[in-house]
Amino acid sequence: MKKGSRKAVVTSEVGLTKPAPAVVPKVNVQATDLEVEKWKGDILVVGLFEGSSSLGFEEEEENAGELKKLDDFVGGVLKEIASEEEFKGKVGQSSFARLAGYGFKRVGLGKLEAVVVEEGKTPSTKPWKGLGESVAAEDTRYKSEYKSPAIEKVELIGLGAGMEIQAQLSHTVQQCAGVLADEAENIATAHDDVLLAKILDKEECEALKMGEYLGVAAASSNPPKFIHFRYTPPSGNVKTKLAITGLGSMIEVMKLDMEGAAAAFGAAKAIASTKPLSMEVNFIVAASENMISGGGMRLVNHTDAEGRLTLADALVYAGQLKVNKIVDLATLTGACIVALGTDIGGIFTPSDELAEELSVASTKAGEKFWRMPMEEGYWELMKFNIADFVNTGSRADGCTQFVDEKLPWAHLDIAGSVWKDKTGGTGFAVSTLVEWVVKNSSA
Repeated sequence: MKKGSRKAVVTSEVGLTKPAPAVVPKVNVQATDLEVEKWKGDILVVGLFEGSSSLGFEEEEENAGELKKLDDFVGGVLKEIASEEEFKGKVGQSSFARLAGYGFKRVGLGKLEAVVVEEGKTPSTKPWKGLGESVAAEDTRYKSEYKSPAIEKVELIGLGAGMEIQAQLSHTVQQCAGVLADEAENIATAHDDVLLAKILDKEECEALKMGEYLGVAAASSNPPKFIHFRYTPPSGNVKTKLAITGLGSMIEVMKLDMEGAAAAFGAAKAIASTKPLSMEVNFIVAASENMISGGGMRLVNHTDAEGRLTLADALVYAGQLKVNKIVDLATLTGACIVALGTDIGGIFTPSDELAEELSVASTKAGEKFWRMPMEEGYWELMKFNIADFVNTGSRADGCTQFVDEKLPWAHLDIAGSVWKDKTGGTGFAVSTLVEWVVKNSSA
């Protein structure tokens, strides 16, 4: 080889497993004002409500005219498949039949869920979930043989058309890029008399200088979604402000890693239903996908200890809300499982008063927690020679650096008790949080 020439790099592929490339479906969603009979496409899905014995095919039923007109157009196929396949409009149920000689190749029935929308409230997206699931493309990312996503375009018929509705659809598609953010909007919509959801995108998080959170999310093609629920009482003055922060950093298949976020969501739903007075409760989740790529952040000490970085920015955000107390939850350490087993959660807090509050609340809720030590000397384990401090060391003490020392704060490590391999999530800590909030409302 001549001097100055570039060396050839030879990469061996012998014995290497090549994973299927991640294919993220990009579905074009539009609204059209075409009549159903004139629409052309591959699959026509008709949404029906559960509860009617004839599912709306009889003329005396509400909206039967349009459905019967369509059924007559396709030669009675809809009523026939509903009868033969015992379609009742239940969750996850769908029935389809192939057709010839029409603008669409297949026609079928999917479920719509009936909900009552009160005047002045935002309608929920929940009724459409079952309908979407009935035509959703199969998730084949984890299979050795896969096909490209089948659905490229969805057209909605009967909702009108124009720039306004198209803008709403585009916004909805963008928000649905995050599973947790989508669920947050559903929860807030269902309880919009007392609950408001604010979802910050990447640019808004950059403006707030959430470097640690965005660093964890940098390697994923899915954008980060910083979620903030705010509960306000239906009446009366607010005397106490609380914050509950749940860890939401995960890879999609690692559902254990987002159980802190799940507990915060569960508590938000419960509090919105019980409606305690005289207090404001903020539920905060820095949702992100922890992936690996050349564009990802290089962690100083431990690549699997990224969740606490997202939690740090969430705690800073919570502190800026001028709350009176903060509790955060996470499946932060395997060490807590070693110390306490799979039925007991750990309480880390420098506040004796807050530790007692959570202990009383957990006893009343029937859940077990044990307070763990937080010695001042633990912080010495976090110091590092090539960075301000390292992302591992003392398992929980590092979080204190992101909360004002005068603000009562506690960390609940729920790694052992929040998940069972055979059944999945247990909902652990939700009841404790609810009891703690209710107690503070009556204090």
